[in-house]
Amino acid sequence: MDAIINAPSPFDIEFALPSTAVAETETTVEAEAEVVPTTPSYEVGTTVTITVQQPETNKPDITLNGKVGDNLRKTLLANQDI
Repeated sequence: MDAIINAPSPFDIEFALPSTAVAETETTVEAEAEVVPTTPSYEVGTTVTITVQQPETNKPDITLNGKVGDNLRKTLLANQDI
């Protein structure tokens, strides 16, 4: 969290989506061509779950709720556990 709070503005941040395990199966070239990777997109105002990991402090992960479009720094600072 400190890295986000103390970062210069603006800054780049990378978000990770939960992995969804998919069993490997044989596919044909035609089937592979039909698969279009998509990145989930959310409407502004949609409630999302944010997991804050703090490995350098050995604190457990914290789960917060926020809304798409909210200021991430303000959302993090509003949580007293971080």
